[in-house]
Amino acid sequence: MKVSKKSWENMSLEAVPDPARRALSLALGLFPMFDAMITEAPNHFSTNSLWKILNRLFCAGVLSLTLAFGNAGAADSDRQRTRIDDGWRFALGHAWDPAQDFDHGTGAFFFGKAGYGNGPAAAEFDDRPWRRVDLPHDWAVELPFSERGSTQQGSKAIGRAFPQNSVGWYRRELAIPAAAQGQRFTLEFDGVFRDSVVWVNGHYLHHEPSGYSSFAVDITDYLHYGGRNVVAVRVDATTPEGWWYEGAGIYRHVWLTRTAPLHVDQWGSFVRTTVKGEEAVVVVDTTVRNDGKADESFALEHELRDPDGRLVARAAVPARRVGAVSVTGLAAALRVRAPKLWSLESPQRYTLTTRVKQGSRVVDQYDTPFGIRSIRFDANEGFFLNDRLVSSAKNSLPCQAKAVAEVAHVHPLLFDKAVSHRRLKALKDLATVGNRGFTSVCRRCVAEEKYLHRISFLIRILVMQENVVAGRIIS
Repeated sequence: MKVSKKSWENMSLEAVPDPARRALSLALGLFPMFDAMITEAPNHFSTNSLWKILNRLFCAGVLSLTLAFGNAGAADSDRQRTRIDDGWRFALGHAWDPAQDFDHGTGAFFFGKAGYGNGPAAAEFDDRPWRRVDLPHDWAVELPFSERGSTQQGSKAIGRAFPQNSVGWYRRELAIPAAAQGQRFTLEFDGVFRDSVVWVNGHYLHHEPSGYSSFAVDITDYLHYGGRNVVAVRVDATTPEGWWYEGAGIYRHVWLTRTAPLHVDQWGSFVRTTVKGEEAVVVVDTTVRNDGKADESFALEHELRDPDGRLVARAAVPARRVGAVSVTGLAAALRVRAPKLWSLESPQRYTLTTRVKQGSRVVDQYDTPFGIRSIRFDANEGFFLNDRLVSSAKNSLPCQAKAVAEVAHVHPLLFDKAVSHRRLKALKDLATVGNRGFTSVCRRCVAEEKYLHRISFLIRILVMQENVVAGRIIS
């Protein structure tokens, strides 16, 4: 987010809640002070540098206000999810030489005591000379081609032969308001390529070797509420995982999620459907997590809305107890009469809203979109969707769309998203030509970004996900 002088002068606060409006008004009041500083001391202050400072204060303030006051749509729940793709700092490190890796890992008590991360992992590290980047980001696409580069890395100057280009550091500040103490905060990374390590305020919190798996990091106990917080991520793309261009860096989105201590666990809602005649049974498995220090009692409430937003089913799970710092699983079933089925002709989407309640208070709300359909495989006849035989023209789509980004100099994730949508839509349209089209996609080997499944759902394409486990492919 960038704010110009004109936009500061013309900014409207009509839609901002009263407490947030007062805080933003205070921030807007800084403008005359900055203007005076520039006018009265032109030799000491750069206009550009002051505006950078003001923008940084504004972005931190907006994040802080979002966490403090939330969104109107989430007013009845403590859950808030904020994308934090802007305002990161980036610099290249080194794969094996600490001197070229900002002396990372050389300090006393590095792993001997908590909070002693040094180099860029330390909160007090000065990253002002680093380049500012917004996510998604890929540094490999900026590197030159090399005859020594591996074809698995797009013949780029990255990998084992180029240790100076194979490690990248990212840093970002978070402003967490003091009033948020007692809530739980989680960083969610949709994908980092690869071998990433996450530090918060000098604390080593997570290591993720995969370049494709999404992961979450609970940072609650390491935050300075009302103070300065620094997230540092070291990414090592020395070793490839596939045989296509993979890039390097935080190439998918990053989110900051705030919840109450009692909440639906991450990916803690799973829906499966059974269609019987004119009725569908929707079975819901919910995992509730209690990160608090005491046992808690709660009840669950499920509401199911059809593609038009009408309430079609409701279920309540009686009060249950969950121990401190533990999880519990609960099942429920909802019945839907005359369901609108998801099909290759009509992508009907239902939404399940799950509420965690303590008494009359909703402490968490979690939405799960899904389609109602039936599937079965027959060894002799093939695949059936809603009891209709599907002549599946399967097409395998690896991640090679990223290689197109190399030529176009467009960020691989953004380009991959656009390319995938266009390719899938074009192939889908062929299904109407001579009955020889494209109805399904087989994704190979790696965990995909969620957008692929959302696109496939909306444009009516079946997805089979394959994963390689110990030399075997499982679907």
